Amino acid sequence: MAAPGLRALTWRGPPGPGPWCPRGWCHRRCHGAGVLDSFPCALWCFRATPEDFETTLCTTVAAGHDADTVRAMASTVSGAYHGLSGLPTRLLDDLEFRDHLIALADGLYDLSVRIPAVD
Repeated sequence: MAAPGLRALTWRGPPGPGPWCPRGWCHRRCHGAGVLDSFPCALWCFRATPEDFETTLCTTVAAGHDADTVRAMASTVSGAYHGLSGLPTRLLDDLEFRDHLIALADGLYDLSVRIPAVD
């Protein structure tokens, strides 16, 4: 059974302009569950739907491949792009360990601003 917040996710149609095949780009190019296959597919799913976190999630499912791994990677990229305020509240309301995860994310951000950029 799906988590309560995930039941409301619906496919809103093809991402972006042009022809769309749910088992298109990722299905033709990614054949394993390793990071070298999954991460390019995750980036493609995010890049195809950067405007909406939920659409990115649905795109990873429709793309096929190793959907749970790709979904985890793509939603991480999408979450970093949109920030906490850009995530649907109904998905956050029932998130297990929410406060702990937010504290970890805040700590990573604080660490990133203290490390000098490499030229």
